[in-house]
Amino acid sequence: MTKELIQDTVVGSPSKGARSEEEGSEAVRVSITITRKDQENIAMLKEAMHARTNNQTVSTGLALSAAIVKLMQEGGELLVRKDDKVERLIFPGIG
Repeated sequence: MTKELIQDTVVGSPSKGARSEEEGSEAVRVSITITRKDQENIAMLKEAMHARTNNQTVSTGLALSAAIVKLMQEGGELLVRKDDKVERLIFPGIG
């Protein structure tokens, strides 16, 4: 895969947190019960994303998930390159 074939797509807006200028993006308060593993995942993602709040972390995670699902439903593939190897990620049930 050459660099010319790669297109960057920016997902989420870290500087705006859970709020954005998109239509329908007004804040809505929700209450959910999550597992300890979910809490660990949020903490790990919060640090990796340099997010200020858990809300920002969850919002960005949802934006990322939605973008991936949309691309896959449109026939796209999710490829990850690590150590000069390209791996295709498969999500059963999406696409």
